[in-house]
Amino acid sequence: MLSKLTIAGLNEFTDGHIFDELTLPDGIDKDIVISEIIRQCSEFSVLYTEPIFLSKMIGSWSLKWYHNFERWWKAYNFDYNALYNLEVEATYTDDNKTHNSGNSRTDNTGNVTGQKAGYNSNTLQNATRDVNDLHTYSEGSSDVKVDNVRTEKRFGNQGVTMSQEMLDAEYNVWQRNVYQMIAEVFATEFCIVIYD
Repeated sequence: MLSKLTIAGLNEFTDGHIFDELTLPDGIDKDIVISEIIRQCSEFSVLYTEPIFLSKMIGSWSLKWYHNFERWWKAYNFDYNALYNLEVEATYTDDNKTHNSGNSRTDNTGNVTGQKAGYNSNTLQNATRDVNDLHTYSEGSSDVKVDNVRTEKRFGNQGVTMSQEMLDAEYNVWQRNVYQMIAEVFATEFCIVIYD
């Protein structure tokens, strides 16, 4: 086998200084990234054999990929339920406006009255009534606006995909690792990836 300069060799030669300009997003452990790069790339020759130039290129590379690494890390740490494919939260505001001409108690009922006609009549009669009481007190002659705010949350499996399929997809996602992915990108940009 021909002798070659590797990342591991250059790292040892410079006492680890080839990674001085490596810049990573918050939360990503620099020492783990370096260890994973050396582990994956230890048998490959490097494209840039001059240590100071290589260090500068590693710094430039890490800035170029910074946003990608940041997004990977956020996705990696995102809190979610693997068996849910529906998680919706919506807030609705119903505006109710009344006019008051002095001290009063105003009912903003939003009542819904259902009507029916008997089998032998064309005249509608009240049959049902749904009451949603909103009460407000006011002083003086003014318009009072009452907002009824409600939040609706829906979550779970909406039935399009079986829970077992989602669990299998979750398992496949966790086969990957952010540190491994960063090292793989490094290898493609800085190493001559040839297996002897």
